[in-house]
Amino acid sequence: MNKLVYVIGALLILAFIGMGAREMMQSQSPYVETVAEVKSAPAGSSVQFIGAIVPGKAKYSADGKELTFFMKDKNGETLCVRFEGVKPQNFDTAPKAVVRGVYKNSDFHADQVLLKCPSKYEGK
Repeated sequence: MNKLVYVIGALLILAFIGMGAREMMQSQSPYVETVAEVKSAPAGSSVQFIGAIVPGKAKYSADGKELTFFMKDKNGETLCVRFEGVKPQNFDTAPKAVVRGVYKNSDFHADQVLLKCPSKYEGK
């Protein structure tokens, strides 16, 4: 009887490890650096896009639920980004961002916005 309890316990542990590994693999999003790569990603697939924030074009909705801004890739092509959530601190001074989300209906719908540090923090 004790052996059966250990076998069942070991199987449960292996099942949870397998489920965790599968979740981790699904949550990984590839990095892309151009708007063309964002647009060519398979429909509904999540990607991470890194680019420059276009200054002066950000709008925060009156109800405080959506931030809309534009990002520019290394080729100068722009992309409209929509983010539902609180405007990240230091957004207005950040030169670059990494956004994770899905491209649909001509906009990038981000579920995460990570800001790159302004140049004042970089070594001289």
